[in-house]
Amino acid sequence: MVWYNGGNTAYIEPVATVPERRGKGLGRAVVYEAVNRAKERGAKRAIVLSDQDFYKHLGMIESSKVGTWVKNSK
Repeated sequence: MVWYNGGNTAYIEPVATVPERRGKGLGRAVVYEAVNRAKERGAKRAIVLSDQDFYKHLGMIESSKVGTWVKNSK
């Protein structure tokens, strides 16, 4: 799914495939379709909130790092 409401940036939901279907290009096709649809509507860039190598293999580059903080509730 792609989220785009105008402006320069579209947000693409991380893609998941079941293990039996991986390696067939399905995830790649979904991401490319989301990027193309966002571009057609005017987006200049697409962001996926994931650090998986899958997105690097599609030509995406890391734009920032997000820190995660957890508080123990002992």
